Formats: sequence, C-alpha cells, structure tokens
Amino acid sequence: MSTVYTSLAGLTGRLVSLTALALIGAGSMLGFSSGPPAQRTGAAADGGINCTACHRGALANADQRGRIAIDAASYRPGVRQTVRVTVEHPDALRWGFQLIARYASGESRQAGSFTPNAQTRVVCGATATPFPCNGDREFASHTAAATVLGSNGRMVFEVEWTPPSEDVGDVTFYAAGNAANNGGGNTGDMIYTTATVVRNGAGCALETPTIREVSNSASGAPNMAFNGLTSIYGANFSPTGRARSATEAEVRLLAFPKQMDCVTVLVNGRPAPITYAGSGQINFQAPFDQLNAATVQVVANRGLPNERASAAFSSIISPLQPALFTFSGTRSVAARGPDGATPVAQPSVVTGGRPAKPGDMISIFATGLGITNPAWDSGDIARNASPLQIPISVEVGGITVPATDIMYQGAAVQAISGLYQVNVKLPMSLGAGDQSLVIRQGGLASQAGVTVPIVP
Repeated sequence: MSTVYTSLAGLTGRLVSLTALALIGAGSMLGFSSGPPAQRTGAAADGGINCTACHRGALANADQRGRIAIDAASYRPGVRQTVRVTVEHPDALRWGFQLIARYASGESRQAGSFTPNAQTRVVCGATATPFPCNGDREFASHTAAATVLGSNGRMVFEVEWTPPSEDVGDVTFYAAGNAANNGGGNTGDMIYTTATVVRNGAGCALETPTIREVSNSASGAPNMAFNGLTSIYGANFSPTGRARSATEAEVRLLAFPKQMDCVTVLVNGRPAPITYAGSGQINFQAPFDQLNAATVQVVANRGLPNERASAAFSSIISPLQPALFTFSGTRSVAARGPDGATPVAQPSVVTGGRPAKPGDMISIFATGLGITNPAWDSGDIARNASPLQIPISVEVGGITVPATDIMYQGAAVQAISGLYQVNVKLPMSLGAGDQSLVIRQGGLASQAGVTVPIVP
C-alpha cells in the first residue's frame, strides 16, 4: 500500500530529479542565431541541459535582474493557440529561446505540435532533424531574424501551438531563454529557465467520483494525520488508464499543485496539495492547520459546467499518526544506507539494495510525525533541516536506540513537508536477518511488522 513520496533529490520515483547542468561544446549567440541545438530547456526528461551548456558564464537564473516567462492559456483539444515566451534583462541586446510541450503524465512524450513561422524554427528529436516531426519530440526556438526584433531590455516570442486532438490531461511547457549581450562570443549572456503546467479547459470526461477509503499513505491506518501524507481509494478520479505524479515544473515553485489532471481534493471545503492522481487512487497531504473531524471530497472539473463531486467522506485528522514507509509490496522499511543513497534492502526487494550492518547509520522515512521547527505548510517543500517538536524513540530488533544515536528527526529536506526523515545509528548488538523496526511518539507506535534487513 505504501509508496515513498519522492523529493527533489530523487528519493524515489514520484518526482523527477533535478539534473545537474552539463557543460558541453562551445558556442555563442552568434553561432546559434538560427536556433540552439535540441534539448536545451533544462527539462529532466531531455537530460537536464540548458543553454549554459554553450553560453559559458553564470548558472541559469543567477542574475535576478532578468527572467523568462511562459504565457499559455488552458487548452481546448485540437484548437490552436498562441504561447508567448518573454525574456527580459535590462542590459540585453539580443535574444533567444527554446520551448517544448510534453504530457505531464510522461514528459518524454510530445504534446501537440508547434507551427514554424518567421519567428519560430521547429526541429525534431535529439538530433534536430527537420520539421515535420510526425510525433517525435519538438523543439521550438528563435530564427535568426527573431533574435534582433523588439526593443532592448525585453523580447516576446509568439509560438503557435496546436494541442493534441483529444484530452491528454495536463500539459507541461519548459522554456529556456538567452538574454544576450551581442558580443559575438559565448560569455556574458544571461540564461534563464522556467516551466508551467496547463490544463484542459474543457475538463475531463468523467463519471461522478466515489470514495471508498481515506487512509495514511505509509501504514494504511484509517483517517489522516496533521500535515500527513494521505491516500484516497475509490473510482472515477481520473480517466481510466491515466495517472500522473507532480511534475518537475510544479515543484520548481516549491509547492505541490492543488489540482491535477482535472482532479481536486477538498478537506473541509479547502483544496489540498496532490502528489499523485490515478483513476482509483489519489495521494495528497492533509491540512496543516486543522484537527479533529473532517470531510473529504474528490471533485472532477472543479468550477466547470461538467463538474462532478463525490459525496462527502467522513474522516478524522489526528495530531500524530506515526507511520513508516516501506518499499512497495514489502514490509522492508524505506531507508537509505550510510552513503545517503544506497537503498537499505535485499537486492530482491530493490535493485541495487544492500542490507545494513550493526552500527551503520541509516535514514528511514515516515509520515504523521506532526509539526516541525520551522513549520512548513502542507504542500511546501521543506528547504532546510526542521526538527520535530515532539521527539520520537526508535526500537530495532526489540532494542531501544539511545537518544544520542538518533542524529536527526524531522522534515526530509527538499521533500514535501509531510515526509519525515530519521537518521539513526543501528545497535551494535543486532543479530542477522530481518529485524523489527518501530518508532514511538506521544504514546503512539508505527505500524507492526515493518523490518530492516541486517547482515553481520
């Protein structure tokens, strides 16, 4: 039942990791005045490379005097619209951009098609083959003429985009922009990246959603925890066969979306941050500032003429509900090893996993552990270490770990605020095999049966 919620550092697979910049072959604004190579928007699905790969100097978005913005309206399937890409910098004299459109449910898939014109060049795939692309990934960028149009300090590129002819759910746009100094070299230019998600303005064709269960995402225990990661199970949440998680574009805003693929979750009438939406399951985060009795609703196409809302489902929000995430389909706790990256698991459970050894420092992941200091609102990305206000204790193999061997207990940094991390040193006296693992907090215990594999 439980699936670990990923972080920007790539904890698991719910979010796409932000890829480091790669610096490759030399170039200049002059050299790419007819358009940059393909795959330069910074999208992780294309390798995470942006225009700094060729325009040497500061990292993307480093100069706060400039920016790039994407202006795209909600789409109607098959109806062409104009997408505007604005690049600004007070000192820039010449301009460039690249824009892509992808399915939010799978960002390696092309969404719709761009139309070349006097301002816009379109190439296809990683090798930048000529347009038309016939379903391959499309990269829209400036033409040579477009780089010198407009006044100094700001340039607006207009790109014609035809959405897919049918409802494909949310669409993600990524863009990179070059605010260039027209110096004829590859230094001194300012590179900016951005992304945005647009929705089907007509909504999804859905029956009325129904809720069967609301429970803790880690343990499956009924009801919700304050700021806790929570799952809803039922039917008609999204079109059959379609599911998606929060995208890199959405979490770049340092908060998770409150609508995903036509779906909104209301807790006591207020939208909640969503991390995953499928036809029979939604994962979301419970509110930060509400306790006790609560109602939960799933609303499809909220605010549109074809809105469909489930019946209100009665639940409870508790101050604490400690629960350990496990690797999917197993009782093996979701944990990382001493290097901070290797999964603590048998290789048969997780590819590349390794059991822990007595005395190892491991990181385990949980939800339902209450408020931290500083506190983060639901949907926020925890941007720095934030210890628990109510401490926990840890038992491994029936042995209580000394408090001095719990090195950190708090929000998982660079993850959604309802995900908690506990760094604990395993007792030296542990025996080999799958040892029980329990955390206790405020008189409550995490779910029974969770284990951690130990080797001598």
